[in-house]
Amino acid sequence: MTINDGSQKGNRVPVALSVAGSDPSGGAGIQQDLKVFQAIGVWGCAAVAGLTVQDGLEVEAVEPVAPKLVARQVEALLPRVRPRAVKTGMLCTAGVVDAVAEVLAGHRVENLVVDPVLRSTSGAELLSPEGLDALVSRLLPLAVLVTPNLPEAALLSGVDICGEEDMAEAARLIRERSGCAVLVKGGHGQGGEVMDLLLDEEGMFRFVHRRISLGGDVHGTGCAFSAATAAFLAKGCRLRDAVESAVKFMDTALAASFRPGSGAGVVNSLAWQERDSEKFRVLQALEAAWRRLSSARGAGRLIPEIQSNLGYALRGAGSVEEVAAFPGRIVRLGDGVARLSCPEFGASSHVARIILTASKFDPSVRSAMAVRYEEGFLAKGRALGLSVGSFSRSEEPREVREREGSSLVWGVEEAILSAGRTPDLIFDQGGHGKEPVIRVLGQNPLEVVDKALSLLEP
Repeated sequence: MTINDGSQKGNRVPVALSVAGSDPSGGAGIQQDLKVFQAIGVWGCAAVAGLTVQDGLEVEAVEPVAPKLVARQVEALLPRVRPRAVKTGMLCTAGVVDAVAEVLAGHRVENLVVDPVLRSTSGAELLSPEGLDALVSRLLPLAVLVTPNLPEAALLSGVDICGEEDMAEAARLIRERSGCAVLVKGGHGQGGEVMDLLLDEEGMFRFVHRRISLGGDVHGTGCAFSAATAAFLAKGCRLRDAVESAVKFMDTALAASFRPGSGAGVVNSLAWQERDSEKFRVLQALEAAWRRLSSARGAGRLIPEIQSNLGYALRGAGSVEEVAAFPGRIVRLGDGVARLSCPEFGASSHVARIILTASKFDPSVRSAMAVRYEEGFLAKGRALGLSVGSFSRSEEPREVREREGSSLVWGVEEAILSAGRTPDLIFDQGGHGKEPVIRVLGQNPLEVVDKALSLLEP
């Protein structure tokens, strides 16, 4: 593997450089940055700007590296390794900031992402007030992007941030003073969704994504996000695309976060690599379930007039694009079934909404299929010990009925709340222009198909 050039020609891979502090717990700092670079497919280099004593829960001590030594580390890498992107994290002092800025300016580094690390998650000061002044005056003018969280954006702009308008004003003031693009991250806010606000040369853009509840603080999120953005820039993405890809990366990594030992939660950057192999396994599982369904005698009897589909979601899925199903649905063909195409991700918003709603109550439920409504099917299911839930379309609130795509979400939620658990079968008896349908739920598509086929048994 050749890494002495930032290009991707031949067998060469892009290179990214992290200039940040060391976190011996591995959840933040250069240790996390290098994991993120590797996960995204970028060769990672690192210059250590400071040492910490911490266990992920609390920072006990911080020791800055001498500015000249930090500068020499960076200087040694730039001419030969030629990173296509650089990110900075914890820089500790004004002297270190000045030294790093001088080296980067001398080499006219492009794609500099600045994570303005001011305090640790536990509250320890990681950049002196003089260092903050130097960061604003010397480093930010060299950057393509700065990525403050809400407290950092408030400090950099002087704006008391209480909502989206304040975020936009803070971003505008920071951009006016620094000249670089600004991403104000909304993770410290409230609500079921997170809104990150990007202000670049194209204007203002909102990235809205789910808030992942992890039951406590997660260590190193800011480090991982800025490293991911730098990595995608190193791979040749334009800025807005790099930020969007970093948002998706973090969504995946946070959903797979864990707690090593009794320490703080950590961002699982390896989940990004695992996602590709998991997608393959999901598609394989759907193909296996299809073979079982299509080879079963009389399977066509299960298919409703509106046809059917069988879906399977990735672990921690949060969108339709993370649920695979059969494009064009599954149809009845004589006594059997037929499909139009192989399974794909994002192929059915209908079955995806069922799965995504059910998985909010029980994350192990990742698959579903719609089958024909018959009283005999329900009776057979109960006789086999399958749990049954239902909802009535006549009770559907008007605002839900008028909002596209909301009916099934409401109905599945109602059935689960009424049953006090996630049932194996959820049915409704239809309504005006709506066919009655039974939804079969399970942990995987083979289990769902087996449940559905069991309803045909005499």
